[in-house]
Amino acid sequence: MSQRRKKKSRSNPLARAFKRQAKQSALLTLMMESPSFRYVMLGMALVASLAAFYVAPLWNVAPPHLKSVRSSLYSMHQVSRHQAAALEAMQSGLAQQAHYQLISALRRNAYSLEVYRMLFTNALAQVSLTQEEVLRLTERGDRLLALSLTNRADLDLLLTFHDHTGQNERSIRLLRGLDDPTKEDQFLLLQRLFEEEDFATYQTIRGSDSLKLTGLASLPLYDAAVDAIVSKDDSVVEASERTLSAALSEAGARGASARALLLEMASRLERLESFETAFQALKALGEDKPWHHARYWILLQQKGLEQRSRLEAAQYWPNLMQYQPHNLKDLWNLSNGYFAVGLQDRGLELIQKAADQFGLAPSYWVGLGQYLLRSARWDDAGSLAVSMRSQQAGVKGIKAFSYFLEGMAQVQQGRDFSANSAFSQLVEQGPLGNPSMALSMGQSMVEMHQSELALSFLLGQETQQEDPKTFYSLLYAAARGACNASELQRAHKALISAQADEAKDVWRSLECSLFTGQGLEDSAERILSDPSQLPKSAEHAVLWEAVALHLGRPELSQKVWDTFDAEDLDEVYRSLHRLSRFQKMLAATQWKEAQQELRSLDQTKLFSTQLARLEAFEAQLKAELPGS
Repeated sequence: MSQRRKKKSRSNPLARAFKRQAKQSALLTLMMESPSFRYVMLGMALVASLAAFYVAPLWNVAPPHLKSVRSSLYSMHQVSRHQAAALEAMQSGLAQQAHYQLISALRRNAYSLEVYRMLFTNALAQVSLTQEEVLRLTERGDRLLALSLTNRADLDLLLTFHDHTGQNERSIRLLRGLDDPTKEDQFLLLQRLFEEEDFATYQTIRGSDSLKLTGLASLPLYDAAVDAIVSKDDSVVEASERTLSAALSEAGARGASARALLLEMASRLERLESFETAFQALKALGEDKPWHHARYWILLQQKGLEQRSRLEAAQYWPNLMQYQPHNLKDLWNLSNGYFAVGLQDRGLELIQKAADQFGLAPSYWVGLGQYLLRSARWDDAGSLAVSMRSQQAGVKGIKAFSYFLEGMAQVQQGRDFSANSAFSQLVEQGPLGNPSMALSMGQSMVEMHQSELALSFLLGQETQQEDPKTFYSLLYAAARGACNASELQRAHKALISAQADEAKDVWRSLECSLFTGQGLEDSAERILSDPSQLPKSAEHAVLWEAVALHLGRPELSQKVWDTFDAEDLDEVYRSLHRLSRFQKMLAATQWKEAQQELRSLDQTKLFSTQLARLEAFEAQLKAELPGS
């Protein structure tokens, strides 16, 4: 037995050591003698473990098709709290407060489809959004579609948001990018194309045999409107008016479409009676918008009813005291209505009031600058240009536009040196990253006879152009104004590749051949082969006359030119016309008259091929008039 006690004693040396140590430590004594203390310590360890578990990123919150992203129970709880607060704010009509709560939720979980959907539902409840909000929401919309793999409900939500914010181009890209569009998707695409005035694409889709768009009640109404706008034939227009008028009083989407389409068609075709019919129907149902009224004023102005249009616009002004446009398109429509009736100050006031809402959008500043130019407010435009470079420096592309605006203002004030300096600074900015802004600026420069600078500017934007037909048409115009034969020919070839309008292509080919000195005979033969293509404008008549003289067949132009007036020709065609007159005077041995014509000829607006011909003609004139 003593042996067992010795063995047990030897088997617990740690216990004996712990007891000796406990006699020297109050804490260890408490642990040994107080069971409650042990329970407290155990509870604390358990709480610590639970806390660690609560904040540890253990839970996957990403959709199955994406790489796993871990979040904690704490973060998930915070997201739920933000969602609950947002829902309460939405139900109370506090859309802005709800927006902040949902953004806070997304900061904690950027993969929550439910939060994204609440965010866009809340955005649609707001009367208007700032441009910063629109830009950020648009980015999040792309994120939502990526997360949900373009879920049908999410696609519809995004399309509604794009409508609300005037982003038809984004809707069109979304709908055209669908792998297996339904007939409803195609109808939505047709609606957006109509609103964006892309009637050619609309008709292409409608004419496709692969698409069977049947059973859509409003589609025949859109077809009728497009047919009338494109054809402009009286019988087609009247038939479309009857189709649309018959549906004006219908309830639901079909009636709403009929009212909007008849108003749009009548506005485009300047049919006042039909417009008023649709307009009254909209007002009776409370569907009229401020821009509908602006369209009405413009149409009255076009019909010669200036006093009535001005009175209508002035009487409507009190309704706009608290007006906040949904998007920039609505703002431009309304301000342009006031501009058209001569109330430019009212239009400018509307634009300036919207600065806080749209100030981060480059197109806002472009629109404001263009409005100042159209209103001949040269000093205001110049001042705005300078302030843009300091106060709005963070807005993308704004520095380039400021130089453009300054140059345009200086041109109008006769300060050519300052204008050239500003335009040169614009060219040095390189690609703007905003194709629509670049086109607008290039177009204005061409119209202001700054073709050489416009050409340099457009060449710097070529890599970012999105619409080949529009871009190369403008590049062609700039090259012609700058008398640059190589760029003229390159733009012409690009337009042929882009399948631009064939009727214009015939005359553009002839013009390009004359100015570049290549293929003139073939281009002329295309005109001669079809008498219906003979000149129908002063420009065509001047061009045809020059071609006939160049080919040594002056009789081709004799019966054409008498029906046109040369007063409104641009600089290039004015010089071309004078060169033709000079050539005919030489042929008629009218030496003195030819000498006088030569003095009035602007040789800076002649292409190199024309200058070579002029040099030969001048030598002939000098031989006849040695002192010339």
